[in-house]
Amino acid sequence: MKRSNLFLTAFLLLTPFFLAAQSHLGDWQWSQQTPDGATITSTMSFKADGTYAVDFESDGSPEVMGVYTYENGNMTIKDTSEGACKDVEAVYALKIEGNKAMVKMVSDPCEVRAGDNNGEVMTLTRK
Repeated sequence: MKRSNLFLTAFLLLTPFFLAAQSHLGDWQWSQQTPDGATITSTMSFKADGTYAVDFESDGSPEVMGVYTYENGNMTIKDTSEGACKDVEAVYALKIEGNKAMVKMVSDPCEVRAGDNNGEVMTLTRK
């Protein structure tokens, strides 16, 4: 009996830590190469209020902002800042494993944002 109570107590105390580690909230980084061969690192931030910001080159000044919903492993995004993708809704599959997030485009009618993705998985790292 004591052993099962200890297990239940440990489970209840530790579960929030495991769930938090699987959350999409927070800052995520990825790196990519420019046409001239330089590597740049960018940051995407997801807030609990349903907003996101993208800071290309992680210079502290987000270039893209928007709103999102996250349900059943899919994130629906819509840019609210001025730009080619303003008010264009897109869906991306998001799988989180520890401090890594694998992102794959499901549908994105904005060519500027979707680029030449061709179904590739992009890996983000928790900052």
